[in-house]
Amino acid sequence: MMAEEDVRTDYWQQFGEVLKERTLEPLNHPTFIGFFLVAVLAIGGLGIWVEIFRAVADASSSPKGILLAINVFYPSVGVAAAAQLLINRDLPSYLKALALLMELVFVGGCITLQFTWQHPIFAIVMESLISVGALWSWWIANAKNPELLDKPEKVPSAAGPADPTASDLPGNLNGLKVQ
Repeated sequence: MMAEEDVRTDYWQQFGEVLKERTLEPLNHPTFIGFFLVAVLAIGGLGIWVEIFRAVADASSSPKGILLAINVFYPSVGVAAAAQLLINRDLPSYLKALALLMELVFVGGCITLQFTWQHPIFAIVMESLISVGALWSWWIANAKNPELLDKPEKVPSAAGPADPTASDLPGNLNGLKVQ
């Protein structure tokens, strides 16, 4: 028996750890959270917000507008996030397999959930759950995006020059009088 055969890797554990890290790490970055709330949720979901406001203004309106808006939102966000994972050359295969599964769920949900619109409460609940999945997909796909992650700012020390190898400035304080 070779030593290489004794080494076993628990890919399910790695997969879980990567998902956990990609889920939690962005919480430490205000830029990521702000972009997610404004660009993805507020502006990306604008069609849903318009339909919700329209339904609130006219209580007799059909929920089909909201259902259609949600049904367009989650496949757009979810499949785009899955595509990001698929084209990233540096990701492990298990994340790419997850991306394929996500695409199937979002496209399949978009097609099949239309047939549940006769039961609007059930349809809204199901489409909302899939939308949460699509938003999480966007989150994990962008969790390592350096443009969305905050970096510590370099603040020069008040104790001396920012470059510790810098030489002393020319001149001296001879003749300086303080009153």
